[in-house]
Amino acid sequence: MQLRRLRHAILRPGRIEDDVDSGVGDALDGLDLLLDLPGQFNTIQVASDPGVTPRELAARVRAVLPGDEFTVRTGVAQARSQARDVQSQLGFLRILLLVFAGIALFVGAFLIVNTFSITVAQRVREFALLRMIGANRRQVLRAVIGEALLLGLAASAVGFLLGFGLAPGLKGLFSLFNADLPAEGIVFEPRTLIVSLLLGTVITVVSAIGPAVRATRVPPIAALQDASSLPRGRAARWRTPVAAAIATIGVVLLCLGLFGSASGGSAAALVGAGAGVVFIGVGLLAFHIVGPLAFGVGLPLERLRGVSGRLARENATRNPRRTASTSAALMIGVALVAFVTIFAAGLKASIKQNVDVGLKGQLIVEGKIFGLELPASATRALQDQPQVDTVSAIRFSEGRVAGVGKTAVTGVDTGTLDRVFNLSWTEGSPQTLRALGPRDVAVDKDWAKKHGVGVGDTVAIATPTGAALRLTVRGIYDDKANLFAPLTVTNALMGPAFNVAGNAFLMASVTPGADPGAVKDAAGRAIKHQYPSLKVLTKQGFLDEQYGQVNQLLAFFYVLLALTVIISLFGIVNTMMLAIHERTRELGMLRAIGTSRTQVKKIVRYESVITAMIGAVLGVVLGAIFAVLVTIPLKDQGFVISIPVLSLVILLILGAIAGVLAAIWPARRAAKLDVLQALAYE
Repeated sequence: MQLRRLRHAILRPGRIEDDVDSGVGDALDGLDLLLDLPGQFNTIQVASDPGVTPRELAARVRAVLPGDEFTVRTGVAQARSQARDVQSQLGFLRILLLVFAGIALFVGAFLIVNTFSITVAQRVREFALLRMIGANRRQVLRAVIGEALLLGLAASAVGFLLGFGLAPGLKGLFSLFNADLPAEGIVFEPRTLIVSLLLGTVITVVSAIGPAVRATRVPPIAALQDASSLPRGRAARWRTPVAAAIATIGVVLLCLGLFGSASGGSAAALVGAGAGVVFIGVGLLAFHIVGPLAFGVGLPLERLRGVSGRLARENATRNPRRTASTSAALMIGVALVAFVTIFAAGLKASIKQNVDVGLKGQLIVEGKIFGLELPASATRALQDQPQVDTVSAIRFSEGRVAGVGKTAVTGVDTGTLDRVFNLSWTEGSPQTLRALGPRDVAVDKDWAKKHGVGVGDTVAIATPTGAALRLTVRGIYDDKANLFAPLTVTNALMGPAFNVAGNAFLMASVTPGADPGAVKDAAGRAIKHQYPSLKVLTKQGFLDEQYGQVNQLLAFFYVLLALTVIISLFGIVNTMMLAIHERTRELGMLRAIGTSRTQVKKIVRYESVITAMIGAVLGVVLGAIFAVLVTIPLKDQGFVISIPVLSLVILLILGAIAGVLAAIWPARRAAKLDVLQALAYE
């Protein structure tokens, strides 16, 4: 764009220099016609004459601009402002990714605890021999913690390197969902390496503390005993009460976050912490129900597959704590997937209910680009279409309310809105809206209650144009569809006071007996030629568009949560491999009495499926409970609780498939064991 043209357009109103590039001028004129905004600009860039500093130029421009609603910045200041805006807009994305990273680390901690617990149990004789030759408990503790330290450091380094490979894939994922990130490449910061190594190592060491302490309790005499004959520790009897207390604390934190007085980040932190603590408590308590769940899940396998299914079920219940710990990792991922699925189903049901109840019109006109204002003339163009009965425009802006701060404002056509939209009133009626004048305002029920505003009160609001309005509250509405802002004024006031000439969208009704689909097609063809940036939708088309956005967001969360599920599957693989190592002689005996390699594979595979299904069942139940708890506070805002039974059944089926996939490598290894070597294994 020619900067000198814009400079003279500001500093010399009414005069445009002859050196303007005609192509640029034609493009601007075409854009003016397209948006129906002749002679208006969103942003103007100004170049200075030689010898004039940016600050001097900014001061000159500011001096000639009317009013205080315009912002004038130097190029450097504008660049910094844009950088801050981008960082602010992407702040939620950083938080979102950190949340998912935290979930992955949380699941990983479960796997580390389980792995160290198994390895410590398998090395009982080794620890006993160390104690027998003079090692004290502190040395055994240091040995296990040292292993965890080295493993954590090595794994963190490998994970950091893998992160460089995942970063382009993550950026591609956002691009796939039409959310391109403003990144030129991978940026390496030393703090990223330090935090990654430190966090991974600390989590590994902390997760290994419990198994390390149990290793110190191995008596020297255990070197002469079978590991299974060792007595339980004195603290074991407190496991269940402590686990129940932990789960209770988690529930309390959840309730405080959802129903307490905390708001914003504090409430989210309480909910997240509560969910994490609940997962820990349930993971510790899960061994009590491993038997019944394994029986329920394994019974069909036993009936269909006979001895292989029965042995798999008995193996899964042989060590309930181990099975519960392995299932707990998958439980977390499945619970989050179930929660997102149920919440999305409720969101779709809420959208449908709110649109069906609130929208009386059959057509909606909106911009193809989010946030693009509709030209005022588009209202007339739609109204001129045959079989279009009533057209009502909606506008949005914001102002600063005295004693409250920034508050969103809706502008409506008071004479036509009630023909295309049902607005419930706590105090007032559709006639209240029709009688709304240029110094009147209607307010939302929740906003009025929060700020102690009633009918007849005065609301002082400063608009973006610098106008100071004192508006009288004429009615209080209850917007179940969440379409309206806390304050609603007339469109006649939005134009001069808020400098909003374009519409956010249009709602229209068709004449009685007309086919909305046919009217939509005709109106769409007519508007397309004059306003190619707009689109016409029927009520069902609008619903489908909203569903599409929910589905896109749902798929995005599924992809991120898949990482958590994959990590938990590695846990099942790890547990099965260690279990096979532990049962080497047993597997050799099975082979010796005639069990085929295929049958051994089936036993391992079915055990993996049972373990995965236990985690999937617990996850679905927890996910449903979390979803119901989270949506209860939203019921007053029109949120509908909906349980997608079919989707949850599919989730359980996917859990069984995940168990089959996790068993591929362990099953192959078990089937390849040499019978003679297995029988001689110590």
